[in-house]
Amino acid sequence: MDAGVAAVLGALAGSVSAAGVAFIGGRYSREVAQIGARSEHLKESWGKREERYKNFLLILGTAELQLEKIVRRLLNGQSILAELEVFIDAVKPIENARTEVALAGPLNTHESARLATVVVLFVCEKLEDHRLAHSYLAQGPFPMGTWEMRMFGEGLARKLEELEGAKKSFEARAVQDLQDFGFRR
Repeated sequence: MDAGVAAVLGALAGSVSAAGVAFIGGRYSREVAQIGARSEHLKESWGKREERYKNFLLILGTAELQLEKIVRRLLNGQSILAELEVFIDAVKPIENARTEVALAGPLNTHESARLATVVVLFVCEKLEDHRLAHSYLAQGPFPMGTWEMRMFGEGLARKLEELEGAKKSFEARAVQDLQDFGFRR
């Protein structure tokens, strides 16, 4: 083999190996970039989901605290008009929060969020009925008696237990979902 042919073959082999290394390096760096982008996307999605769960739990926690106060006052025969207004105002965003949970999370969180929302909305409806009845009875000759208030309080106490159970169920499912999400902090 003559020196010219050997030089051409050497140059050809060098350029082929350089092109191969560049191709493999480019492909590897592209995959690394994709993995990084996927990781950032998971972090962002996980953060949004966590925020939505926390918002829903905050509303449930506020509802639970206010309902405890209402039940305690009813069982003691005290007026609940101020607490009633606080409860109703605090739970107004619960349906939007539940929708955000439904959009963010898997099906197992939907059902427990729905059950908690149903309990809260039922209590809200009963409290609004109580407010209306109180306004009618306050103008009439027969004010609401302590027996009626106690019975109403006992009914709401049962709903409080349901709310506590639904909240615990949702919280457990939310924690499990965030742990299984694919990215852990």
